[in-house]
Amino acid sequence: MKAFTPSLILALAALVAADSHLDSWSGSNCNSGDHLTWTAPPSHGPNTCKSVGNVKSIKVNDLGSGCTATVYTDSNCSNNAKAARVGQCVQFSGKIGSFSVDCP
Repeated sequence: MKAFTPSLILALAALVAADSHLDSWSGSNCNSGDHLTWTAPPSHGPNTCKSVGNVKSIKVNDLGSGCTATVYTDSNCSNNAKAARVGQCVQFSGKIGSFSVDCP
């Protein structure tokens, strides 16, 4: 029976990327209105856009290693990009139209 070496365990751990989790609200300040939790698996990769409806605020709970989250005012992830950091509530004066979670 072969034992796992520390280097093999580290290599396997690097292959297992964590999901990213975001919460959205239909109200402002990430605490009012309808609430949804979104899970973005690391397989989403670059240029993956998720259109959302009736969302005024988003908060990132956690991001997979090396991933970034961005929110936009349009449904195509192209207008008024705003970085969303873990634990930060992100909102615009109007509604959020989409978000992306980009992982290497």
